[in-house]
Amino acid sequence: MKIKLLSALVAVALSGAAFARPIDNATAVLTADNEFWLFTGNAAGSNLQMIGHGADWGTAYTFNFNVTAGDYLYVMAYDWGQPHAWQGVFTAPVGTIYTNANSWVASTTSSVDVNPTVIASAQWGAVGTDLSYDSGPWGGRVGNANAHWIWNSDMYSSDTRVLFRTANPVAAVPEPETYAMFLAGLGVLGTLRRRRQFN
Repeated sequence: MKIKLLSALVAVALSGAAFARPIDNATAVLTADNEFWLFTGNAAGSNLQMIGHGADWGTAYTFNFNVTAGDYLYVMAYDWGQPHAWQGVFTAPVGTIYTNANSWVASTTSSVDVNPTVIASAQWGAVGTDLSYDSGPWGGRVGNANAHWIWNSDMYSSDTRVLFRTANPVAAVPEPETYAMFLAGLGVLGTLRRRRQFN
C-alpha cells in the first residue's frame, strides 16, 4: 500500500512540473528588406496568429504579444529586389531570441501567404546568410547588436519569398504553484521514507 501511495505521489509531483502558462508580455522588434509578417503558431501551423506586418526596411517595428509555450515564431520575409535579409530581436520572460543562423530555420515559398498548408509543405533548412548587426547596406536597425541580418541563402539569390521559423519552440514559464506542488510532493516522500526507517 505504501509503495502504491509513494508511486502516486511521485507521479503527481513530477507531472505538475510539466504544467506551464501562456507567456505574456513578449516583445518583437524587427525589420526586413523589404517586407515581413510575424506569426506565432504550433509546428503544424494549425493555430497561427498574425502578430504584425511591416514594409519599410529602414524602420524597426515593435510588437507586444502573448505566445503559448511550445509554439514557434514564424516570419514571412518578402524582398522586392536584391539584396535580401531581415533582422530581429524577440524578448520574453523566458529569454531572448535573436536573428542568427543558430536560432532560425528557413524554407523558400512561392507565396507570401502563411497558412497550415504552407507550413506543412515547408522544407526547413539552415540559414545561409548570417551577417553582423551593422552590416551594409542596411546597418543596425533593431537596437541590439546580437541581432544579425539573415536570409535562407545568399542575399543576392533569386529567393525573394522565404518563411523563417525559430529552430526550437518557445520554452514554458513554470507556474509558481508547480514549484509548490513539487516541493510538497518531495516533503511527503521524505516523511514516508523517515517513517519507513523507524518501522
